[in-house]
Amino acid sequence: MHAEMVHRDTVLMIGSESEQQEQLSARTLKGSPVSFYLYVDEVDNFFQKARQAAAEVVSEPKDQFWGDRTCTVRCPEGYQWTFAQNVADFDPNNIPG
Repeated sequence: MHAEMVHRDTVLMIGSESEQQEQLSARTLKGSPVSFYLYVDEVDNFFQKARQAAAEVVSEPKDQFWGDRTCTVRCPEGYQWTFAQNVADFDPNNIPG
C-alpha cells in the first residue's frame, strides 16, 4: 500500500494515488503545494542515480548562495523533490541583489 524511505533517523511513508481512499496524486491534480527538501551525503552521486532511475530532471546539481548544493527531480506521482548537500557556510555577501 505504500513505500517507506529511511534516511538517517527519518522514515517517510509514501503511498500511490488511490481512488478507494480518495487520494489523488500531484500529477492527476496538475500540481501540488507540497514539495520535499532532503539532505543527502553526496548530492551529485545521488542525482546521477536518480537520473539513471528515470527521474524527471527539474534542475541539475548547482551551488546555491545559502551554502547548499541542490538538485531537483520530479517523481512519477508528480511531486517535486529537492536534494541538498551543505557545502559551505552561509555568507550574506552572496545573496543575489
